[in-house]
Amino acid sequence: MEAGVIRFHWVDYLMFALMLSVSAAIGLYYGIAGRKNNSTKDFLLGGRNMQIFPVTLSILASFMSAVSVLGTPAEVYSFGTMYMMLCLSYFIVFPVAAHVYMPIFHNLQLTSAHQYLEMRFNRVIRIMVSALFIVQMMFYMAIVIYAPALAFSQVTGLNMVLSVVSIGAVCTFYTALGGMKAVMWTDVFQMLVVYAGLFAVIIQGTIVIGGFGEVWQRNLDGGRIKFIDFDPDPLQRHTLFTLVFGGFFTTLTVYGANQTMLQRYLSVRKLKDAQIAVYSAMIATFIFLGLLVLTGVVMYAYYYNCDPISAGIVQRGDQVLPHLVMEILRFLPGMPGVFMSCVFSAALSTVSSGVNALATVCLEDFIRPCYEQIKNIDLPERAATILSKLLALAMGLLTLGLAFLASVMPSTLVQISLSIFGMAGGPILGVFTAGILFPFINSLGVGIGMVAGISVAFWLGIGAVVTKPPLPVLPLTTDGCNFTGINVTMTTIIQTVDFTTITPSTETPSSGGFNDIYKISYLYYSPIAVFVIIIVASLVSWCSGFNGDRYIDSRLIYPVCDKICCCLPKRYRCLLQKQRETIPCISSTVGLTKYSEDVAPSEMLDDSSSNGKLLNKRESLQNGDPASTTKV
Repeated sequence: MEAGVIRFHWVDYLMFALMLSVSAAIGLYYGIAGRKNNSTKDFLLGGRNMQIFPVTLSILASFMSAVSVLGTPAEVYSFGTMYMMLCLSYFIVFPVAAHVYMPIFHNLQLTSAHQYLEMRFNRVIRIMVSALFIVQMMFYMAIVIYAPALAFSQVTGLNMVLSVVSIGAVCTFYTALGGMKAVMWTDVFQMLVVYAGLFAVIIQGTIVIGGFGEVWQRNLDGGRIKFIDFDPDPLQRHTLFTLVFGGFFTTLTVYGANQTMLQRYLSVRKLKDAQIAVYSAMIATFIFLGLLVLTGVVMYAYYYNCDPISAGIVQRGDQVLPHLVMEILRFLPGMPGVFMSCVFSAALSTVSSGVNALATVCLEDFIRPCYEQIKNIDLPERAATILSKLLALAMGLLTLGLAFLASVMPSTLVQISLSIFGMAGGPILGVFTAGILFPFINSLGVGIGMVAGISVAFWLGIGAVVTKPPLPVLPLTTDGCNFTGINVTMTTIIQTVDFTTITPSTETPSSGGFNDIYKISYLYYSPIAVFVIIIVASLVSWCSGFNGDRYIDSRLIYPVCDKICCCLPKRYRCLLQKQRETIPCISSTVGLTKYSEDVAPSEMLDDSSSNGKLLNKRESLQNGDPASTTKV
């Protein structure tokens, strides 16, 4: 294998530019076509009339980003195929999201998921969660923009700044111009490009290596094939229990309680269609993860005796796949450009979704409530639509600035992104879960619980960054490298390798030292945060008298006891659901109830109002049933 920098052919640049042009054209089309329905609902939710197919691919694309395309093969290359077992958690996460969390939001027809928190608790909780969500998405999108920029600079030699700006500019343009419809239809186009790029690498790589049998054998010899590890030790980075249990909570932060996903769920008119889209996305996500892992298997088989990182050809594990593409596809000008389009497509789809969600949160959770409180009138529709577009533009530009911070992060892209969802997404999931599944938890309890959950999650995450525990990278070698007569010395390797990223380690986590707690798997950040919030919130609620005389809208609660304990007599189910015997059992019947002192049950506010105090009577009188009340 010869060393050397391989650059784009002019045809590759042409293919790459064509992909960016198509994404921009879709945004331009919906920006012009959408002028007839120039409303906030149309811009943020696609008019609530999207079809199942684009919603399915958009759900897949929203968080299957360039981090996944570059990071997952690098994960397999360095640590083996154990990461594939994360897919087992999908078969739990997606049904739970579709039948527990989604019906709550879909029936309420909210624009911002955080409106639910004001209805269930109070405005302070809503603002706290909204602020945390903004921080989470900002840093995640920075990683997403940085990943393809890193790959692009590797294969083209262009400056990182130019690469970052090109991604952010195109994405911000079509998102701010075309809104949710542009985002979803570009997601469809971009995911098709991503699948095409992955198939091209897998097929051509397998042919070059000598067949799939040889690919598999090289991975077996290198210790990369591993799917079973029942070690319960939480200090082990990836085990079956870690990937299924920890992966369930980490993935649920995305599909159960994330504004980005909520907007996709609500873009479909019927709940049943939204659930079909979620199950379809589950299958597509499983296939997508399988393709990424297979790409990593092919990548290791190609470099099994000449690691380009140790040899100094590339500097990070996330650059190995772009280098592989340039080597095996350079015989066909244009194909490397298609693959880079694949990486950029994955980034564009995620960033556009995030920018749209951030614009929604800023408008609905901060600007609109402040305007209504100051002016005592609703924000005009035209002004809200213009603000939505300006906010999308501002969020895109701000994310560009944060993208440059990603270059100093010491860990792998996959671990960074999932750590962010554990540290910030875990507390958000915990608050929503406390509201939906635990009717006795009150506002004071969930507020204190959220502070505790955030403190623990960030303590673990930041501690891992500071202490930098060694990663268990499997052995890599440069014995088979051919550098046309130039010897590779150990000094050269030491100067070019980032050992914070790829340090091989065969040691098992030691016990006894306090710093060992920072070795806990990053996939546990989310479940730890959720359990801390639930436990603390329950204790504080108990000490403060639960909800007292405050009424809770039964539509805000998932009737978990009715579902799980359906075989028990009704009076025992009631005892499990209420805080004292005199309070009526929570009914699964959709109903309207009093939730604050200053609002009577008879008051009906439009569902577009940001304060979210009560919802229109249409839902509460469904099937002719009278409105029910629940006092918890």
